[in-house]
Amino acid sequence: MTIFTDFYLLFGLLDPCGVVGARGLAGVPPPRHPRLRSHPTRSGFTQHRGIFRYLLSGAASLYRRIQLRRMARVVTPAADTIVDAGKDTVCRGEICGVLISLWIVVLFLVGCSGETVSHDDPTSSTYQPTPPQPQEVGARLVGPIVYTVDARSRDVWMYFDFARGSVVTVQDPKTEAWDLMFQRYVIKTNGGQTNPTGQGALLSMKERDFAAVTTVPDKAEFVTDVHPKNRPSSYNPVMEKWFNYSYLANVLVPKPLVYLVRTHDGKYAKMHILSYYCANKSAGCLTFEYVYQGDGSPCLAAPSASGA
Repeated sequence: MTIFTDFYLLFGLLDPCGVVGARGLAGVPPPRHPRLRSHPTRSGFTQHRGIFRYLLSGAASLYRRIQLRRMARVVTPAADTIVDAGKDTVCRGEICGVLISLWIVVLFLVGCSGETVSHDDPTSSTYQPTPPQPQEVGARLVGPIVYTVDARSRDVWMYFDFARGSVVTVQDPKTEAWDLMFQRYVIKTNGGQTNPTGQGALLSMKERDFAAVTTVPDKAEFVTDVHPKNRPSSYNPVMEKWFNYSYLANVLVPKPLVYLVRTHDGKYAKMHILSYYCANKSAGCLTFEYVYQGDGSPCLAAPSASGA
């Protein structure tokens, strides 16, 4: 491995759970190493897996070279010493480089999310996509309801409307009614830079008990979708990291957090994500539990539950 490749990998790995963008590290183009050149440097999890495999394959390749050198080394009969000491020194330096790289990978895998990923198999909790049946719920409190959005497509966005309690067909996202849009693990709102005409926004309550969230705080600061210049499209900072990712198991584990949703027309809901896996354990069936308040008030629980 060259110094530049190690430099690039190091800073890529220190970009916790994100990746070095398509333009490379701070505008520096990605290295031209053949194992990395075949790997697209785009946002997502594939890049880190490619880097991890690259380091492991480099270690395996080095091990084979060391074995060949040991078999081919020349020994003097009198002194019983290795003649090619220079190559042996280089070999030790390569070993150190690979060991340091692998140690960085281990630290990264352990500390990426800042939280402990559950040892339970997240694919054991799977759901069938909920058949779309849009129906106006009116000015009333509904829920808790468990709903599964089939977001497996990498090309098609799925739109969910709390007021109709269902995935809905949307031809023009700028004018039609919807609250959240899903594609794979990406979740956006009908507001901010995604749609400036909508009021959609999100807020993480940092609360793990879904039932304990009974109202929207008076001074709640909702976060709308943003579209920075270095990103290809808009996103919502609250939902960008709704999961922990296990690099060893290659699975997403939803964080046990409750999110408040401000809908496109200024009403409120609460939700927490339960699973990302379908009944056949394929990825993209995003399942969440929600409560929606149709009268526009901040109350997200029945009077008996909220103590009103």
